[in-house]
Amino acid sequence: MNKKKRLAGSFYLETIIALGILGIVATSLVPVMPELLKATQQIKDKTKLIMITEYIGEYLFRWVSFAPENKHRRIEHFLEGQDLELTGEIRVNKLPWASSLIAQDENITDHYKTTIKFWETVSRNYSAVIQVWVWYDEDLDKTRDVSENAYTFSTIITEKRDL
Repeated sequence: MNKKKRLAGSFYLETIIALGILGIVATSLVPVMPELLKATQQIKDKTKLIMITEYIGEYLFRWVSFAPENKHRRIEHFLEGQDLELTGEIRVNKLPWASSLIAQDENITDHYKTTIKFWETVSRNYSAVIQVWVWYDEDLDKTRDVSENAYTFSTIITEKRDL
């Protein structure tokens, strides 16, 4: 019987030590939690930016394969630095051609912006350099700041034509 009391005391001592270690670990992780949550949100935002960037690239190659008569404007009529969107809209969730992207992910808000600009339109025949920027506009000021997550790519597109 004496041995059982000693074993029971040992169990309580182990439990107290385990709870003490758990308390120390938990209190040391509390200051890290806000940073961890912020990093997790940034990863989610970057993942969406990558998804949007890939979608825009696919859209551009679908758009360029349309017959010139079916486009709102031929490539040769775009000026240097002019946007693909004639309306000036840069919010991804308001672009009419991004509707299938929005249907896939309901969480694409007004924070996600894009610009698609034409370059080297004068020096090329039936083609242009396209520069795409996609960014997460944290302060909703419609400008891309260096502190905001952004992705960019450039490509050359060539308009379909009858020979």
